Amino acid sequence: MSHITDQNASPVTVDRLPELLSAYSLPETDHFCQTRQRARELFPEIPLPHAKMEDWRHFNIGAVLNGRYSPVFGSCGGQSDRPTTENLLSAEDTAAELFFLNGAYRPDWSRERTVQGVYAGSLARAAADPATSGSVRELLGSVLDLRDPFVCLNTVFLADGAFVQAGRGVACAEPVHLVFVHTHPEGTVTFPRLLVHVGEQASLRLVITHVFADNGESAWDNMAGELILEQGARLELEETAGLLGAPRRFLSLMGARLNRDSSLNWRVFTLDGELVRRDCRALLDAPGAEARVEGLFINSGKNMMDHPVRIHHRAPHGISRITFKGVALDESRSVYTGKVLVERDAQKTDSIQVNHNLVLSPEARVETRPQLEIYADDVRCTHGATAGPPPPEIVYYFQTRGIGRQQARLMLTRGFVEEIADEITVPALRMAVLRALSKRFGEEEP
Repeated sequence: MSHITDQNASPVTVDRLPELLSAYSLPETDHFCQTRQRARELFPEIPLPHAKMEDWRHFNIGAVLNGRYSPVFGSCGGQSDRPTTENLLSAEDTAAELFFLNGAYRPDWSRERTVQGVYAGSLARAAADPATSGSVRELLGSVLDLRDPFVCLNTVFLADGAFVQAGRGVACAEPVHLVFVHTHPEGTVTFPRLLVHVGEQASLRLVITHVFADNGESAWDNMAGELILEQGARLELEETAGLLGAPRRFLSLMGARLNRDSSLNWRVFTLDGELVRRDCRALLDAPGAEARVEGLFINSGKNMMDHPVRIHHRAPHGISRITFKGVALDESRSVYTGKVLVERDAQKTDSIQVNHNLVLSPEARVETRPQLEIYADDVRCTHGATAGPPPPEIVYYFQTRGIGRQQARLMLTRGFVEEIADEITVPALRMAVLRALSKRFGEEEP
């Protein structure tokens, strides 16, 4: 069997995906009709990624795109019962819990938010509701570039998704929980969508859980999401994949736009998965914006994970922090690419980027690529990266205290990954992640 990261696929063209554009019937009278039409017209003109492109040369995108797929929306005869999340977050832990099955909203599984000033529910329903349709029309597609092939492809099949909006000055203390259920057979693809809007001086806490169940070997999920923070807004976002089931082929692109004095705390956890790329982008579009992106991935087997993080400073007095950690085991392949772009007008920018990786097998490979592109002359920007096994001198120190070598490595690994997990602000989610890490590295539950 060839390794999941073998770049043995020929360059991909749009001609290899004709059924994606013809086998998926959507109404031409709904509120997304014009948006889909623009994407359809643009998509054939966009070059799809291949191994010779710098951003994709470490990721076997050919393994995804060279297949033939039938699009799936909602139930496809697989998942018929609501997946359980009680061992993750309970009703007492959340303000609302919304389920989306292969991109389609499931109100019968969900518990919606009823407090004035907060909408949490179906994107399609919000687009048809006079109270929220204006926001959806204005915001949808305002952050992600339609010229990105996977954003464009997601938009071609836009039918529903999640929409969360906190009105001006609203403080939503309890988190809103979005559960994206991915369950579809081999040779199929889904297109989940997310739109989040935090109004002026509002605050919102959001938990996103990806559940993967009974997916076929070549099942592909192509997700796109947009986060918009208005002046003085605050958003806490914690997103997990691989905690409940392992993805097969999972491509996710999430973009955020931050206005003046807004703050985004974004934590991304990838705990399992065969072929995964999770692209996180943040645009600091006005003075005083602050973005903190933290991430943790655990990669094993012959799996491939890619985590690009891009922070774009467009205005002065912006603050950004990137802290990403990874653990590579077995024959896995992992890539981290962090890029901080500081435009000429973004004076007084303060940016720190750190990427640390534990490599626990001689056959595992990690590529770490922190980058700075700076056009301003009055900034403080630093970056650093490490990749390697646990320091032998520290392992030896443990051994001199009567702790075996293997146990010492497990303890060091556990401490390494818990530094990110301990930052999770939702106690029940933090405990669930810590339990998963304990189980993964052979220690007792906390």
